[in-house]
Amino acid sequence: MEISTRNASCLFGLKKLILALLIAIISFSSFAQVTVAGCTGAENGIYANLTAAFATIVLAQPAANITISVTANTTEPGSVVIGAGNWTSLTISPPGGAARTISGNVAGHLIDLTTIVL
Repeated sequence: MEISTRNASCLFGLKKLILALLIAIISFSSFAQVTVAGCTGAENGIYANLTAAFATIVLAQPAANITISVTANTTEPGSVVIGAGNWTSLTISPPGGAARTISGNVAGHLIDLTTIVL
């Protein structure tokens, strides 16, 4: 079976497209270290750090049981503060029990939960 020049060119172009898509997926996943689930609205999703995730889940609807999975090490841009929300529970953990590092150059608390009303 002989492959024409046109078919070979299309095959080469398809390989380049697949490679570009794989690079894009790997690049995106390397910046997405925090996954939020359990919200009842648009707050579910993938975030670059805890700061971005916390800023969003404050808006979560009542009775939400929120789970935050830290899927990779993260460097926070400042103190991570979560205020009181209408959610029922909040769990922060690495998936599969793998060790993760949450770091940042902060003078006070790196993660501040003091504004949560119990």
